[in-house]
Amino acid sequence: LMDLSHADYLHIGSFSDGAAEKTTIEVSEDNDQVIVERMQLGCPAPSFVQSGPGVVDMRTIIRWHPGQVITFAIDVAPVGQPFSESGGINFYHIATPADQARTHYFMGLRAAGPRNPESDEAMRLTQVGVIENEDGPMLQAINRIMEGRDLMAMRPLVLPIDKGALRVRMVMNRLVSAKTNAEGPTTADA
Repeated sequence: LMDLSHADYLHIGSFSDGAAEKTTIEVSEDNDQVIVERMQLGCPAPSFVQSGPGVVDMRTIIRWHPGQVITFAIDVAPVGQPFSESGGINFYHIATPADQARTHYFMGLRAAGPRNPESDEAMRLTQVGVIENEDGPMLQAINRIMEGRDLMAMRPLVLPIDKGALRVRMVMNRLVSAKTNAEGPTTADA
């Protein structure tokens, strides 16, 4: 979820209608949160934009919080115009292990402006469909290919777009190491 470039081919018709003319990514860290700001200039208006021009600029700010909480703020504006001060759509994703092989996945969303239960429900159903029918099968295929191996041990090709996900791994490793060091040796280690 820290790299949304997959949306340009995996989510055509649901959350994307194709690649932008120009996409930039900025990654930062703030108090163990990792923030990715993805700016797409001149992209086809995503299907969740009900009206307006067919080509837009889109800004997505993704925040990863320790504990596997990820928030997204998505703003869309006509090409070359400023983004609205009132915001766009906010998505919330929480993943927590159920056991060694399964994960509980919780999500929510809220569009800016007056409350519109019908629109919110349509977006929620779209999001559920995307996760169940697009992301889910892709993640299951990756899980089968990895066969439980650590990603970095597989020596993957790392692209600039992977910077946010790699930063999350660094923060997680740092937090786990700090917790392990704070707890001290266990009786098995002594």
